[in-house]
Amino acid sequence: MTSQQILQADVLDILFEKRNKDYGAYLLRRNYSAQLLKAMGITALLVIALLFLGNSSSTKSVVAKLNDNGFVVKQVEWPKEKIEPPKPKVQPPATQQPAKTEVLLDKIKPVEKTTTIIATQKDLDDALPGTAKVDGPPATAIQAPPLPPSTGNGTAEKETEKVAPPLPNRQPQFPGGAEAWQKFLSRNLAPPADLEPGEKRSVLVRFSVDQDGVITNFVVVQSGGADFDNEVIRVLKKMPHWLPAIQNGRAVAVNFTQPVIFQAAE
Repeated sequence: MTSQQILQADVLDILFEKRNKDYGAYLLRRNYSAQLLKAMGITALLVIALLFLGNSSSTKSVVAKLNDNGFVVKQVEWPKEKIEPPKPKVQPPATQQPAKTEVLLDKIKPVEKTTTIIATQKDLDDALPGTAKVDGPPATAIQAPPLPPSTGNGTAEKETEKVAPPLPNRQPQFPGGAEAWQKFLSRNLAPPADLEPGEKRSVLVRFSVDQDGVITNFVVVQSGGADFDNEVIRVLKKMPHWLPAIQNGRAVAVNFTQPVIFQAAE
């Protein structure tokens, strides 16, 4: 391209000199202004058409009828469509979930103390030997028959005095303590019957812990029902040997009472 042609040429011709002008980039730049005006015109026509259709649909239709008097213009209102309100959805009845049953364990109750009334020396002076204490007037002395002659080589039997055993210095314990015992009962106890929400059944069981820690002599002190009583005793019989009670440094046998409460969640 000569210098004279460059002065008269378009910028696109200068840029695409010695290049393929049939390629899309040259055509797009060359026809960009015409295509932009065409697109804007089409867009404007569409907007005007939409506005016209919107106004015509909202206004009342006018129908012209021909009769003997000529054209008569009447205003006709199109019937409005009835919009029915949506029907409420019917939810299926909620299924009642079964109540969960929890086993609540009361705190360990110590062995009940046994109160023993010991007679004073004054009471013993006017009393007759026996196994029971009976209130009444002072007893009169009765002369005993003469003793047989002593051979000199015999031993006299000493009468042992019965005294109520004192409370042990240490109560019997489940291996691992009260927390381990509670976990054992919670893991093994299962409600034998379905309980209503909030229903509670209490069972009070007494058992013996001997010197070796063996559990025996299960007695239901307070019943919560035959099925619940049997369930508690069944689990208690599975317990391992306990640590026995200690009194004055040696193991002793004692009775123990344990409450168990079955309660369903509300």
